[in-house]
Amino acid sequence: MIYRLSKLSILKSKLSTPILTSNLNQFGLKLRNFHLSKMESVSEAARGWSNPGVSNIYEKTRPDYNLDSVEFLLEKVGALKPHLGPEPFTIVELGAGTGKFTRAVLKVFEKHAVKNFKIIATEPLREMCEKFKEMVPNVEILQCPASDLEGLTNNSVDCILAATSFHWFYKDQKAIEEIHRVLKPKAMLGLIWYLPDRSVSWIKNIEEMLDPKYEALKFGINTYDEKALIPLRDHGGFVNEGADVTSYTYTQEFSLTDVIDRYKGKSVVAAAQGAEKELMLKAIEQEMKTNPETKNEEKYIFKFLKKLHWFQKI
Repeated sequence: MIYRLSKLSILKSKLSTPILTSNLNQFGLKLRNFHLSKMESVSEAARGWSNPGVSNIYEKTRPDYNLDSVEFLLEKVGALKPHLGPEPFTIVELGAGTGKFTRAVLKVFEKHAVKNFKIIATEPLREMCEKFKEMVPNVEILQCPASDLEGLTNNSVDCILAATSFHWFYKDQKAIEEIHRVLKPKAMLGLIWYLPDRSVSWIKNIEEMLDPKYEALKFGINTYDEKALIPLRDHGGFVNEGADVTSYTYTQEFSLTDVIDRYKGKSVVAAAQGAEKELMLKAIEQEMKTNPETKNEEKYIFKFLKKLHWFQKI
């Protein structure tokens, strides 16, 4: 039997989650699939994605992951090797969002006829989890932050992947410890980002306008900065770092409306309120209408770069 408890009922009980679980277990009531999302570990910008409808914009405007880059990363973390043991090769994906990366992984596995695997996706925001279930119904998703993987046992996971999400929790030592705890010895952590190509002038101008919004946040980096890797390098529990930061690119064709919608789905814009949000969106529209590269165009090519890193647990 599965008992579903709301966060409100737990707060009313005035008991911590471990104490409540222990007390219920004394009466033979086992809590399974119970994951309390600790929203205090989610930055204010990321919470903007919990607004109704934002997950739909995210799904529509965020780029897909080109399969060659995903295939490359999966090979580096050992996910494409034959898995002949009695237990499936278990992958945990952190910050899965609406499942764009998850779907790419499944396509690569299908291409390579990979069998005997299991993917467990995690995502702290309910709105994203609901969209994930719609888009990837055959993959389990747990609503929890990277800092609270309590549903996963020690040394139980063959690989952890984070796709354009690690920058949200890299400063959280609990998240780094949780990653290390659940990975098996010699198992791999794979990180991949796509980020706007700032060699394109209008993309550079828009991104530089948003940079200070991220810098003001506790956990915020505007998509990617190599300083996000410092906690892994300093931890002492990870070795054999590898990287590919130049090989893979991706493009999307956008109309002006598409560009505006894409930035509506950016975390700091989604989290902004009222006049502040309107000012940001108007500034983006003004850039598109006045930049020499875009002002006379009806369609725009949005270019992305890919950054990939991987680490092995000691």
